[in-house]
Amino acid sequence: MGGGKAVAVAVLILVILAAVIIIVRQQTRTPPVPDEVLDRKVELITASQPYETKMFTNRQIVDAPRDPTTGYYKIEGKTWAGKLTCVNCGKVIPAAPMPVAEAEGGEAPLPADYTCPLCGKSAMEPEAGAVPPRSPE
Repeated sequence: MGGGKAVAVAVLILVILAAVIIIVRQQTRTPPVPDEVLDRKVELITASQPYETKMFTNRQIVDAPRDPTTGYYKIEGKTWAGKLTCVNCGKVIPAAPMPVAEAEGGEAPLPADYTCPLCGKSAMEPEAGAVPPRSPE
């Protein structure tokens, strides 16, 4: 009978181990992004002048290769960035570069300052006494 108990204990241990493995896999698995989210359109701006904007689906953006030093996307032969409106001139410009490793970790702080490539002033800090530009909308 001692042999039967050992087999029963071994089977029980295997069942518990299998249950733990299944639970861990379920907890660490990332759920798929819903199609409705991937099909939403987002407007990006070219990373260099002359600036142009274009709508892309999140699916196109997620599938696009990224420049590791800027975090900008390569889509349709051009380099695209998120949009930022300069607080001093009110023009839409590419968002500040953010290295991919930092961007994906979600822990990267916004740059302390980012100079607007159009007006040469801070894109994120209004000048003292300056009246912020009105939105074109």
